[in-house]
Amino acid sequence: MSDEERKRQLALDLTRARAAMSQQTAAVRRGLDFPNRVKESVKGSPVVWIAGAAGVLGLASLFVPWRRRREEPQNVWSGLASKFGPPRPSAAKFAGGSAIVGIALTAARLLLPFVQPALLSFITRQVNKYVGGAEKRKAGK
Repeated sequence: MSDEERKRQLALDLTRARAAMSQQTAAVRRGLDFPNRVKESVKGSPVVWIAGAAGVLGLASLFVPWRRRREEPQNVWSGLASKFGPPRPSAAKFAGGSAIVGIALTAARLLLPFVQPALLSFITRQVNKYVGGAEKRKAGK
C-alpha cells in the first residue's frame, strides 16, 4: 500500500468512527431524555398508563388514611344540665333566624349591582318630589 492509499483508508476509518460516535451520542441523549420518553410511552399505550395510575392510587388508598378518625367529643353541657337545667329553647330559634338573615344579606349583596340603577332613580324621584313640594310651599306663602 502506498502512502496515499493509506491516508485515504485512515480518513475513511476516521469518518466511520466519527459517524459511529455521533450515532452513539444521539442514542445516549435519547436514552437520558426521560420526559420525552415518558410522553412517547403514554402516547403509545395510554390505556396501560391509566390502568397503572388507577392501580397505584388504589394501593395508596389502602395505606393512606384519607380521613382522620376522631373520637366523639364529650358533651360539655351534659354535666351542666343537672346543675342548671336544659338550655332555653329560644336560643335555638335565634340560631335559625341568624341563618336567614345571613342568606338575605348575601342575596342582597349579590343583587345590589343589578338593582342599583333602578333604586337610585326611585330615590332621586322621591327626593325631587319632596324638595319640589317644599319649594312650592315656600313660594306660595
